[in-house]
Amino acid sequence: MEEERAHHRRANYTDNLQKQIKSNEMIRIRERQAFFEEGVKLDEEARARRAKLDDIKKKKIDELRLVSE
Repeated sequence: MEEERAHHRRANYTDNLQKQIKSNEMIRIRERQAFFEEGVKLDEEARARRAKLDDIKKKKIDELRLVSE
């Protein structure tokens, strides 16, 4: 009887430990995914800023060309 209780306690402990490990792994996966998505978002924002600056620069150069003619 005592041996059976000990077996159940060990089985419960093992199950709980495995659930905790799986939960922690899922948390790490979600955090890595969020980190990756943030990087993609920052890249897109930087690309948009560069495009806007290039557009402004082109307009300024065109304005200077018109003034110098």
